Amino acid sequence: MKVKLFMIPKDKVATVPLTASLADASKLIVERRIGSVVVVNEAGEPVGIVTKSDLVKAGFVETRPSSTPVSEIMHKNLEFCSEDLERDEVAELLMKKKIHHILVRGAHHQWVGLTTSLDIVTEAALDAKAFPWTRTHK
Repeated sequence: MKVKLFMIPKDKVATVPLTASLADASKLIVERRIGSVVVVNEAGEPVGIVTKSDLVKAGFVETRPSSTPVSEIMHKNLEFCSEDLERDEVAELLMKKKIHHILVRGAHHQWVGLTTSLDIVTEAALDAKAFPWTRTHK
């Protein structure tokens, strides 16, 4: 199954501006019960990602103030995959890179969404549950 069929679409991805604080990002992650937020520039393009682990490290290991901008701790080297990659190919890419979140690019290399290791596990479980029949998406 292609990633475009189960990814989180761009308009549903949790985002924060470069100027958002660690407190802002933490609040959004807790409220939405998610694992990361995408940091976007003024044009709405992704420039970083902050995960729950990053926030724990910043707050409790490095003891940074909650007012610290997310731009100081975000991962700037973003990983992308094509929306046409198969689920197992994306899983392999996540394993190789040792990451849990990857941005998805459309046919014209524009940002179209996000997928996570949990999304992939969920899809694999749904496929296993449907066996021997093939699941279809509309």
